[in-house]
Amino acid sequence: MKRINTQICLLLLVTALVRLVYLWLVPADAVSIDMQRWLKVAAFLREGKNPYVESSYLNAAPFWMQFLFVLDGIARTTGVALVHLIQLLLIVVDLIVVVVLRNALLERGKHAFKLLLFGYALNPISIVLTIQHGQFDILLGLIILAFVLSLSRYLERSEPIEWLYSTFWLGIGIWAKTVPFVLLPLVTLKLRTLRPRWLVFGGIQLILPVTIALSVIYVLSPSDVSTKVLGYVSVPGYFGISGIIGAVASVEQFDALVKLCSQLFFAFLLGSMVFATAFIREREESLSYAKILLIATLLLISLPALGPGYGPQYISWFLPLIILLIPEVSILLRRLFTTLLVLAAVTYSFEYLMISTHGALLLSFMPDMRASFIELRDPVNQTWIRIPLFLSYLSLLLVGWREVTRKN
Repeated sequence: MKRINTQICLLLLVTALVRLVYLWLVPADAVSIDMQRWLKVAAFLREGKNPYVESSYLNAAPFWMQFLFVLDGIARTTGVALVHLIQLLLIVVDLIVVVVLRNALLERGKHAFKLLLFGYALNPISIVLTIQHGQFDILLGLIILAFVLSLSRYLERSEPIEWLYSTFWLGIGIWAKTVPFVLLPLVTLKLRTLRPRWLVFGGIQLILPVTIALSVIYVLSPSDVSTKVLGYVSVPGYFGISGIIGAVASVEQFDALVKLCSQLFFAFLLGSMVFATAFIREREESLSYAKILLIATLLLISLPALGPGYGPQYISWFLPLIILLIPEVSILLRRLFTTLLVLAAVTYSFEYLMISTHGALLLSFMPDMRASFIELRDPVNQTWIRIPLFLSYLSLLLVGWREVTRKN
C-alpha cells in the first residue's frame, strides 16, 4: 500500500511539475490561436456581449464558455493572467485523468506506473495541448473516460445505477461538445435488463443537458446558433483525405470534392454506429471490457481520421482510452497503439515548435525564421507533415474493427 501511495504521489508530482516548468518556459505569445480566441470570448462576456453573435469562436453548446467567465472573474480579482488560469485548470484536469486511469488500471491488476509515466505524465502530446493549445478537449476526454468506465462496470456487475451513471456522463459530454454522440451505440448494452423507468431517466440524462443549453442561446440569436453551432463542421484541408484533396485538386474542385467526401463520411459514420449497435446487441453477453474500450476508441478515432475537418486537440478524446487499452489488447494492436503515440508525440512536438497557429515556440527565440513559419501555415505542407499520423489512424481502424468482430 505504501509503495502504491508513493507511486501515485510521484506520478502526480511529475505530471504537474513538467507542465509547470513548460508553462514557465513558454512565452505569453507562444500559445495557439484557440487560446487567443478564449481571451476574446472572455472580453465579449466582460462587455456584456454575446460571443455567439460577435464571433465564430464558439461552435458547441455553452459549456466551456462558463468556465471562461469564471476564470476571467478570478483573473480580474487576483491579477493572474487568464491564459495562466486556463493552463492551470487544464493541468488540474490532467492530474484527475492520471488518478482515474491509475485506479482503473490497478482495479484490473495492471501495472500502472510506467504506462502512466511515459504514456501520459511525460507525454509531449498532453503537455503541449495543455500549455500551448489551451483547448478544453482533455476535459471532454475525462468525461468520456468516466462514461466508458461506468459502462464497463455495468457490463461486469449488471447494476442499473452504473448504466444511469454512464448516461449521465455521456449527456454531459454531448453538452460539452457534440462529439460523444458517436458513442450512443454503447448505451444499448443490456437494455433488456433495465426497467422502463430507468430507460426513461437515462434518456432524459442524455438529451436534457444539451437541449437546455442550446435552447438558451438559440432564442437569443437563432441564425448565429444555426450557422455556427448546429451547422458547424471543422475546417477541411489540413489532414487526411480532405488534406490530400487540397494538395492535388484545383481550388474550384476542392469545395465540391470535400462536400462529397463529407457526405460519404457521415454515411460511413452512421453505418458504423448502426453496425456497432447491432454488434453490441447481438453479443452483449460475451462482450469483454477490452472490446467495450476498443469500440469506443475506434468510433472516436474515425472522426479525425476520416472526417472532413481536423484539430490536433482531437486526440484528447481518446488518449486516456488508449492508455487503458494498451495492456488489454493483442500484441499487434498494442504495437499499433504504441506506434500511434510515438508518431503523434513527434508530430505534435514539431508542430507546436514550428507552426504559428499552434504557438510556434521556436519563433519566440528565433524570429529570423519567420518566413519558414509562414510556409508551415500552408494547409498542404501541414497535410504532408501529418501523413504518417493519418496512416497510423487508418491502420488502427482496419485492425481494430477486425479485432472487435473476432470471436473470443
